[in-house]
Amino acid sequence: MKLIKKTNKVGKFYLYSHTRIDKNEIFYIGIGVKYKNAEYGRAKAKSRNKIWYRIVNKTDYIIEIIDESDDYEYVKQKEIELIKQYGKIINGDGGTLANMADGGQGHLGYVDYNYTKKAYLYYSTGEFYKEFNSYNECSRELGLKTSVFQYVDKNHLAKGYIVKSFKVGKVEPILDIKEKLKKRLSKQVYQYDTNYNLIKEWPSSSEVARVLGIHGGHIREMCNGSKIRKKVGGYIWSYKQLLTN
Repeated sequence: MKLIKKTNKVGKFYLYSHTRIDKNEIFYIGIGVKYKNAEYGRAKAKSRNKIWYRIVNKTDYIIEIIDESDDYEYVKQKEIELIKQYGKIINGDGGTLANMADGGQGHLGYVDYNYTKKAYLYYSTGEFYKEFNSYNECSRELGLKTSVFQYVDKNHLAKGYIVKSFKVGKVEPILDIKEKLKKRLSKQVYQYDTNYNLIKEWPSSSEVARVLGIHGGHIREMCNGSKIRKKVGGYIWSYKQLLTN
């Protein structure tokens, strides 16, 4: 995907097209508004309909800025004319465009956060690390192949860091996968005989597996309330101390 500006005009609003490389054919027409940090954010955006996705999954494409103007009504009218000229695929009359509408609606309220939204990185322990002017900038810093958007304000780490849409001194720490597993495996378990007499308290199911050779995963399933496992290794297991007679 590359962007080519085919007009010398300069304006707040713009008309753009997507051209598929395999057929050298225009398959989308749209309009957008320029933002300070992302002049052609809407033209570059990939939040589209299913027809558009089916096309770009087959071929790369070129973005062309066809026209620009400060007159929004002018740009909307041009969009309507071009969509009518090329035709829509959904009409079944040989049109090439993935557009669903006839044009003129616009997307002035749309902002591509990959280009415009700030991101803030924190260490996994919660302390603030670094600020970025956009999600794309943060994605490049982390070496991500996809947008960091999927990690923002979520309860999982991105390359060992917490990603937030806001800046504070410290956020809630997040354990990485290994630490979560270690914490889960080190949970204390209680061993009972079939009459619910307490035999022993174990520091973890993994310790039971190591000493007694009983499958630790099966013990954890029973402790988590599995209805399938009534006993494991001939014993009853629980994360909580059971009341016995």
